[in-house]
Amino acid sequence: MTDFSVIVPLYNKRPHIERALQSIFAQTLPAREVIIIDDGSTDGSRDYVQAMDDERVKLILRNQPGPGGYAARNAGIGAASGEWIAFLDADDVWMSGHLRALSDAISRVSEPVGCAFSRWEIVEDDKNLPPYIPRDTIAPHVTLSLDDILSVWLKDKYCPIWTGVVAIRKTIFETAGLFPEGRALRGGDKDMWLRAIAAGKSVHTPEVTAEFHQDAVNRVTKRTNHRALPIINSSIADILERTPDPHTRRQLKHIANHELVNYARFVAGARQTVPLDFARSLYMPEGAMDALKLGAYMAAGSVLQFTSPSKDRVGAGNVQ
Repeated sequence: MTDFSVIVPLYNKRPHIERALQSIFAQTLPAREVIIIDDGSTDGSRDYVQAMDDERVKLILRNQPGPGGYAARNAGIGAASGEWIAFLDADDVWMSGHLRALSDAISRVSEPVGCAFSRWEIVEDDKNLPPYIPRDTIAPHVTLSLDDILSVWLKDKYCPIWTGVVAIRKTIFETAGLFPEGRALRGGDKDMWLRAIAAGKSVHTPEVTAEFHQDAVNRVTKRTNHRALPIINSSIADILERTPDPHTRRQLKHIANHELVNYARFVAGARQTVPLDFARSLYMPEGAMDALKLGAYMAAGSVLQFTSPSKDRVGAGNVQ
């Protein structure tokens, strides 16, 4: 069986942390350890964890909240002893067969993989919404290349990997690097998954094994905006330098352009001007159609900024 360390960043999530940890301890394939990194919680979250009587729990205390949990996750990766690292945010939930499903997928392929992931449901206002990734979109239980996953990414216009359903072999972090601690306030998860799937083969299981709770308290994505260039675009530029295959290169450029347009949409929706760097960063000719969309958002953001009663609104919505 696969040996998992589980990493849980924690900052003022007392209404949710008990539910998240119970879902970890209910796994039919137990984790080797559960590493909880507390970033100075003041709502009783830390006290709850410290009172737990389970030798698998390791609590790491940090003094400063880490933006998006990236610093916390990096600290957890450094402390992990398992061969594989699985992640669960303190406000989300695993179904009892999550780790076993990932382990089975890893064991069913004939060559080593560095990333395994399943599917998830979104829960909002206590309602389970359909999974973002259709069941038949990704070939199950076969080794997947970077190009394979990029094809799904572009087809569905959404990253097929989410934090709560992915596990990464620890050695992959040595090749791909860690989360973009200090370099991004948002988008760092998606950036990490791209670098991981570029560093090794992957495997997917179509089972829905986790819930992403949109109605959680103290979500970082509600307190950050999209005016900085997406961190993933920097990683795409690096990957392009070492990617000779023309098809993979085109797919990477399309994803980079899509991220720019997506961010511009949120900036304009927040009645802010879209930075000119967004237009300068488009890959052409792949971005011909995206340039039209981007131009529209740039124009809309400029107009709305001067007609808005408040120029300090932060864009709403969820972008990984």
